Amino acid sequence: MGGDVALVRCPEAKIYDHGPQHPLRPQRVLYTWSLIEACGLKGRAVGGARISLKHANFIVNERGARAADIEALILLAEKAVREKFGIALEREVRIVGDA
Repeated sequence: MGGDVALVRCPEAKIYDHGPQHPLRPQRVLYTWSLIEACGLKGRAVGGARISLKHANFIVNERGARAADIEALILLAEKAVREKFGIALEREVRIVGDA
């Protein structure tokens, strides 16, 4: 599974057709932002950082967010998606140093 797509069945998340489908095994793609949104995290804030209201795959620095605020939101999204859907998200960023 890549960092931005997951191949699963999930009635709560927004599902999109993705390319040609095998007639006996149709495949659906769930985007990471869709899973985060389905967990109710769109707009959630920690300190000065917020999961974007426009696109749940982005964290916005609204008012002097610290690295710890951003990392807390990442951990929150990872945990929520894992608990609700059983999917372990893969980060597209690497945390360097201590928050």
